[in-house]
Amino acid sequence: MSTAIGIKLAFTILFILGIYSTSFSQWITPPSAGYIPLFRLYKTTNGKHHLASTIEMQNLTSTLGGGWINEGLMVFLKESGTNPIYRFYSPSGDNHYFSTSSVIPAGYISEGMIGYGASGPIPVDAGKSVYRYLRIKGGSGHFYTTNYNELGGGNSTWSYEGIAFYLYYLSSY
Repeated sequence: MSTAIGIKLAFTILFILGIYSTSFSQWITPPSAGYIPLFRLYKTTNGKHHLASTIEMQNLTSTLGGGWINEGLMVFLKESGTNPIYRFYSPSGDNHYFSTSSVIPAGYISEGMIGYGASGPIPVDAGKSVYRYLRIKGGSGHFYTTNYNELGGGNSTWSYEGIAFYLYYLSSY
């Protein structure tokens, strides 16, 4: 089989089956048009987590990405809506912060709006809670998960900040 045919076949399978989640060893069917997948990444060299779009995930997990591992598809954003989600970057802490507020936190720079979230938890418009934690020991940064039981109310390393926002079609971590 030629390389071109192999690539076409791979894209056809991806289109039909969806996105393969290595975290859950399953195919996740993408929702209808208008949704943006959001992946959770982990950096082995410093223990940081990051939420990334498909293109950013592919760039960071390539051989040039510097140690990032794709933990899988977490949730989806919408391309349009009424509940914007903003992303901010802290150069001094080398971390990202996500919020429904456009107000730039101290020490961060705005990377703009990345998409739209749901208006509430399931079953209200198929939303899933995304919990935010602040690292208080052993480094800096924030951690995001759809599984409250992953860190619960926090621990000696992570302080629970509450529900950051709601997103769509989960793959629970």
